[in-house]
Amino acid sequence: MFQIKPVNFNNAKASNLQKTLAANTYAPILPRQLNKDTVTFCGRLKINDLLKLPEKEILNKINSSLQKCNFIGSGGSADVYRIPDTPYCIRILKKKKAETLGKSLNFSLSESDKINHVVAKSGNGSAIMRYIEGENCFAYQNKKEIVTLPSESYHRLFKQICHAKENNMVFDCDATNIIYNAKDKTLTAIDFYKMDKNYPENVNPLSSIFSALCSHKTDTFQDIQHNKLLVGALLKAGLKEMEYGVKPCISISEFDFNKLLLKFEAQNTEQLPAQYEFLKKSITDIQCLKLKELIGEDVKNELGGKIKFAKALIDQVLCESRNSNFKNVVLWQ
Repeated sequence: MFQIKPVNFNNAKASNLQKTLAANTYAPILPRQLNKDTVTFCGRLKINDLLKLPEKEILNKINSSLQKCNFIGSGGSADVYRIPDTPYCIRILKKKKAETLGKSLNFSLSESDKINHVVAKSGNGSAIMRYIEGENCFAYQNKKEIVTLPSESYHRLFKQICHAKENNMVFDCDATNIIYNAKDKTLTAIDFYKMDKNYPENVNPLSSIFSALCSHKTDTFQDIQHNKLLVGALLKAGLKEMEYGVKPCISISEFDFNKLLLKFEAQNTEQLPAQYEFLKKSITDIQCLKLKELIGEDVKNELGGKIKFAKALIDQVLCESRNSNFKNVVLWQ
């Protein structure tokens, strides 16, 4: 038996008679001043609830979206199109582009699929994916805005890449594969590939982000400041996982602080102050203290003090130009 749910009149009051008639006929009687948009039916399908439609309608909508006006971008093997009026896009292999999609959708997803933002799969290697709002970091004009984001933005990106790593997925580190949402101040990685078990890779989350977003042209003041701010933000992102009581998202030995700093030093052409060496030692000490915490030792006060000291050094040595008016840089192509 169907359960009749009440009709909600949002923008106007209905008379008792109208409410009674509506209840008896299971349909709303609208006052003259109301239109259909002022009535809410429980369970009514929203325009962007693509995945709630019948499969045939979903596939038809996808096929109709494969037009130049909906084209987002292209990778080595696939093209991506926005599906209008939905929060989704479709990734379709180039060699299958002329063919129709499969006759059914597969909603059984692996963790690898979810890491790549897939919500459903179709035939011929195509996939419906969540559309990530924003612009890729290579194309975004205000590079200073990206490197001066709060450390929380980089921490979220770091954890995303670490989660992929724990599932044997590798981030394809390139500025075009990180989407910056200027409204929400978020950074989202969008391209991961499965690690070949016969040729395992050593994934370094912090240094891979640095490689994607750093300036490889370091002969100007602007380029140098860009990289200093970036490495400072990444160090703070990693230190969030070192805080007392926090369970690190990867093992302590996999935190690539040293490799991150080595990459930064290789790109840096400016004389760094003596405090930089204190910073490097502090980070090593913090990792050792975190290991002690994880085996049950009480290092709360010492660890907290070291992290506070390291953050102060980061601000002093690397982020002193955070509020300065240096110009944007051009990321390496």
